[in-house]
Amino acid sequence: ALLIGYSDHPFFYRVVVDLTSGKYDTTAFGDPSFGYNSIIEPFFAAQPDDYSFIITGDLQGSVGIYDWDTPQTSSPIVPARRFEAHEDGAVTALGWSSVVLATGSTRGTTTVWDALTLEPLRLFSSPVLRAAPGREFGGVSRIVIKQELLVIIANNRVMSWKVGQVHHREAPHKVKHARARNPIPKGQRMHRYDLHRVIKESKRELEQENAYARRTMGREREQRSTLNMLGLSESEAIEYVLMLSREEEKRRRVSHTIDEGVFEGDFEDEMFLPVASSSLTSHGPALPASNQSFPSLLDDHHSRTYPRAARPMTDEKVQVSPVFVPEPMEAGITISPLRIPASLPGSLTSTRSLPDVARSTSSSFEHFASISSSISSSTSSLEHSCSAWSTPLRSPPSSPHVGTPILRTSSTSTENHDRQCEEELRATPDLDEMDADLKFAIELSLAEARSRGEV
Repeated sequence: ALLIGYSDHPFFYRVVVDLTSGKYDTTAFGDPSFGYNSIIEPFFAAQPDDYSFIITGDLQGSVGIYDWDTPQTSSPIVPARRFEAHEDGAVTALGWSSVVLATGSTRGTTTVWDALTLEPLRLFSSPVLRAAPGREFGGVSRIVIKQELLVIIANNRVMSWKVGQVHHREAPHKVKHARARNPIPKGQRMHRYDLHRVIKESKRELEQENAYARRTMGREREQRSTLNMLGLSESEAIEYVLMLSREEEKRRRVSHTIDEGVFEGDFEDEMFLPVASSSLTSHGPALPASNQSFPSLLDDHHSRTYPRAARPMTDEKVQVSPVFVPEPMEAGITISPLRIPASLPGSLTSTRSLPDVARSTSSSFEHFASISSSISSSTSSLEHSCSAWSTPLRSPPSSPHVGTPILRTSSTSTENHDRQCEEELRATPDLDEMDADLKFAIELSLAEARSRGEV
């Protein structure tokens, strides 16, 4: 038969093996209503007439005695005797003889019981004077009973007790042994030695605890001291760090936007003020002259207001400044000088320059004929005298749609218009008609000045 026991388990098992057939029977011993077994000591019969039994101790300080020869049953076998041996801890050691039963606990105490009646006979305290700081008392690890001698081993101490009669010694002679009072008794020397040893152990453990606390709590203390110096709490410090991170992210985004360059393909084709189809159809006679003088204005949608940038040979970034667009100073259509193509014929100081675009007056007045202004100062008097002011106004012409630039004339039409004006100057005009026209022109100028806010 085999005895199988487990630590921290309420049962132990008996396994009977039949070597011939290879079969085995298992029987469980234990009571689940009590604690787990902490020690199991078998005491098998040495003679045929003796009985075999098992003594167990559990974590609750109880002791159970089981009959090993109990027949096999399907249910666990409960102990034949059970009693509470120790109230201060679990049972850690067991010793038995035909006379007494000794049990030891985790607190170092040992109790001797009568083997038949299980009544307590003697209680031994722990041989260890006191436990070291932070440690438990050394439990009893072994109990040996040999006839009248009892040996108890607890921690690193050994205690023996012998059963027998106590013989009283005679008192020493007072005069003969008077000097023997001065020496320190042996028990006091041992107590002093133990006291010094305990003090050293306590100091060593305190140093270890302080070192551990410095390692684990040093960083937290440093952070708290830094926060106290700054006058911030933990939440305020977290908010400050979040604010710095947001500012850094904002600066990074701004720098990333500034560092972005222009690569090949970023320039898209644009048109330079395309002429509306309605204007081209309504001014059909002026198209041939304009086509001859300004062919670049009638190109397809690939015409540009500025020269195309050269294609880069690499993918390096290029800084490009924004195009300057002058701010308009008055109502109406304003053409930026940066958008005038360089292919226009003639010089800006020549007498036959590009006429200005017609302007529309305020909506509160009638639409009058557009007045052309010349860039050159040498021919301003001639053009003003030959303009619409020198001829009577029969009917006000319809002004074109605002926002649509119209080409007024070309170089050929300008020469024909100059010859016609010279012929009209040679003729003798009617003075009354000229006075009426002059008066009408003055009134028109005043009205236009009021609309602009100049008067």
